[in-house]
Amino acid sequence: MSQKKIGYISVDAGVCWIGDPCYILDGKPPKPLDDWSSFCEALGGEHPTMHSFNHRNGTEGLGVCVSTGIGDGVYPVFATVKEVEGWGERVTSVTINFMDNA
Repeated sequence: MSQKKIGYISVDAGVCWIGDPCYILDGKPPKPLDDWSSFCEALGGEHPTMHSFNHRNGTEGLGVCVSTGIGDGVYPVFATVKEVEGWGERVTSVTINFMDNA
Protein backbone atom coordinates (compact mmCIF):
# COMPACT_ATOMS: atom_id res chain seq x y z
CA MET A 1 0.00 0.00 0.00
CA SER A 2 1.07 3.56 -0.60
CA GLN A 3 -0.21 7.01 0.27
CA LYS A 4 -0.69 9.77 -2.31
CA LYS A 5 -1.67 13.41 -1.98
CA ILE A 6 -4.79 13.65 -4.15
CA GLY A 7 -5.67 17.31 -3.68
CA TYR A 8 -7.05 19.83 -1.23
CA ILE A 9 -10.41 20.79 0.26
CA SER A 10 -11.40 24.37 1.05
CA VAL A 11 -13.32 24.92 4.27
CA ASP A 12 -15.24 28.08 5.12
CA ALA A 13 -17.44 26.71 7.91
CA GLY A 14 -14.91 25.06 10.21
CA VAL A 15 -16.46 21.65 9.48
CA CYS A 16 -16.05 18.96 6.83
CA TRP A 17 -18.88 16.77 5.46
CA ILE A 18 -18.10 13.14 4.59
CA GLY A 19 -20.77 11.26 2.67
CA ASP A 20 -22.17 10.32 -0.72
CA PRO A 21 -23.38 13.48 -2.50
CA CYS A 22 -26.23 11.60 -4.21
CA TYR A 23 -28.04 11.46 -0.85
CA ILE A 24 -28.05 15.22 -0.34
CA LEU A 25 -28.35 16.31 -3.97
CA ASP A 26 -31.42 14.25 -4.89
CA GLY A 27 -33.80 17.24 -4.84
CA LYS A 28 -35.38 16.04 -1.60
CA PRO A 29 -32.90 16.96 1.11
CA PRO A 30 -33.50 15.02 4.34
CA LYS A 31 -33.81 16.87 7.57
CA PRO A 32 -31.59 18.33 9.05
CA LEU A 33 -30.04 19.28 5.72
CA ASP A 34 -32.92 21.45 4.49
CA ASP A 35 -30.97 24.64 5.11
CA TRP A 36 -27.77 25.85 6.71
CA SER A 37 -29.42 27.01 9.93
CA SER A 38 -31.11 23.66 10.64
CA PHE A 39 -27.91 21.82 9.70
CA CYS A 40 -25.91 23.84 12.25
CA GLU A 41 -28.60 23.34 14.88
CA ALA A 42 -28.48 19.57 14.32
CA LEU A 43 -24.75 19.58 15.01
CA GLY A 44 -25.65 20.28 18.63
CA GLY A 45 -23.28 23.11 19.39
CA GLU A 46 -21.34 26.01 18.03
CA HIS A 47 -18.11 24.02 17.63
CA PRO A 48 -18.92 20.31 17.21
CA THR A 49 -16.11 17.78 17.11
CA MET A 50 -18.09 15.18 15.15
CA HIS A 51 -21.68 14.28 14.33
CA SER A 52 -23.34 11.42 12.45
CA PHE A 53 -26.46 12.01 10.34
CA ASN A 54 -29.18 9.47 9.59
CA HIS A 55 -31.09 8.90 6.35
CA ARG A 56 -34.69 10.10 6.04
CA ASN A 57 -35.93 6.68 7.20
CA GLY A 58 -33.84 6.95 10.38
CA THR A 59 -31.10 4.49 9.47
CA GLU A 60 -27.51 5.46 10.09
CA GLY A 61 -25.16 6.31 7.25
CA LEU A 62 -26.25 9.54 5.53
CA GLY A 63 -22.90 11.06 6.41
CA VAL A 64 -20.72 12.48 9.11
CA CYS A 65 -19.53 15.96 9.87
CA VAL A 66 -16.24 16.64 11.65
CA SER A 67 -14.61 19.75 13.00
CA THR A 68 -11.52 20.83 11.11
CA GLY A 69 -9.76 21.38 14.42
CA ILE A 70 -8.46 24.88 13.75
CA GLY A 71 -11.24 26.27 11.57
CA ASP A 72 -11.36 27.59 8.04
CA GLY A 73 -8.62 26.94 5.56
CA VAL A 74 -7.36 24.73 2.77
CA TYR A 75 -6.43 21.22 3.83
CA PRO A 76 -4.46 18.45 2.08
CA VAL A 77 -6.21 15.18 1.27
CA PHE A 78 -4.34 11.88 1.01
CA ALA A 79 -5.50 8.50 -0.30
CA THR A 80 -4.03 5.20 0.78
CA VAL A 81 -4.10 2.95 -2.26
CA LYS A 82 -3.56 -0.73 -2.83
CA GLU A 83 -3.06 -2.68 -6.03
CA VAL A 84 -5.91 -5.21 -6.33
CA GLU A 85 -5.50 -8.02 -8.83
CA GLY A 86 -7.95 -7.61 -11.69
CA TRP A 87 -9.05 -4.16 -10.50
CA GLY A 88 -5.89 -2.07 -10.55
CA GLU A 89 -5.22 0.60 -7.97
CA ARG A 90 -8.00 0.99 -5.37
CA VAL A 91 -8.46 3.51 -2.55
CA THR A 92 -8.48 1.85 0.88
CA SER A 93 -8.77 5.00 2.99
CA VAL A 94 -8.75 8.79 2.81
CA THR A 95 -7.06 11.13 5.28
CA ILE A 96 -7.55 14.87 5.59
CA ASN A 97 -4.84 16.59 7.58
CA PHE A 98 -6.53 19.45 9.47
CA MET A 99 -3.58 20.23 11.76
CA ASP A 100 -0.60 20.07 9.44
CA ASN A 101 0.59 23.56 10.38
CA ALA A 102 -0.86 23.79 13.88
